[in-house]
Formats: sequence, structure tokens, C-alpha cells
Amino acid sequence: MSLFERYQVEPVEEAVPTQSDYAVVIRQTKTGRDIMVCTAEIAPQAVIDEAAAMGLPLFVAPEIARMRHCHQDQVDHILATKRAFPGCTVQQILNEERDA
Repeated sequence: MSLFERYQVEPVEEAVPTQSDYAVVIRQTKTGRDIMVCTAEIAPQAVIDEAAAMGLPLFVAPEIARMRHCHQDQVDHILATKRAFPGCTVQQILNEERDA
């Protein structure tokens, strides 16, 4: 080897912290019940699993807007259903009520 020979240098990949496209927060309803809210359009499975493990109903942002004009009895039913069936949507619950 001579002084001027070049060694091949492998590029080093830097670990870039991944940022998720959503945020998850725990909020309280007007009646003081804890809920989990995810800012994603569709909640990722990991978030659904986390909410289920914590025993909290999980909502995505559009669902909160859909519930604003619901009667308190409907809201209570939605909270109980989402706690029992993680991953279901408010629209599914409202459709079931209407079809019943």
C-alpha cells in the first residue's frame, strides 16, 4: 500500500428520530370522564391497543366534532361502547342506534 491509496469508506447512517404523524392526549369530558384522543384520521393499531390497556375510550378528532350535538345519554352510550369495543367508530355506534 502506498501513502496515497484510498480506502473505501462506508457511509455512516445517522439515526434520525422518527416523528409520528399524530399526537395522543388524555382529555376529560364535560362530565369528568377520561378519554384518549388521537389526532390521526384513523387511529393506528398501537394507539388502539394502548387505549384498551388503559381502559379508556379512544376517539379521533372528527369523532369529537360528530358528538358535539349528541344528547348526554348518547354520549354515555358511545363512551361505554368504545370502552367495550376498542377500534369501533362513533359513526358505527350511531348507525347501530338508528338501525335498532
